[in-house]
Amino acid sequence: MLIRRIGFRGGVRTRATHAALSTYTEDVSFPNFIADANSGKVADAYSPETWARLVALKDRYDPGNVLRHNHNIPPSKAPAV
Repeated sequence: MLIRRIGFRGGVRTRATHAALSTYTEDVSFPNFIADANSGKVADAYSPETWARLVALKDRYDPGNVLRHNHNIPPSKAPAV
């Protein structure tokens, strides 16, 4: 019943609150909330330094990209065949 009483104004208030608070936030994403893990947005969830560290780990421990499902971090180069 509360939703019915607020009506459309609730959406307006939500957007206004979001706009007011967005000046205090950074434009970041979280890996667990990325719906399409193969979209290339995984790198956006990390700082450039952290991403470089993750790629270096991938190069060392999984250069063949065997563990490529669910938020893939691709190795920096293709494995030698």
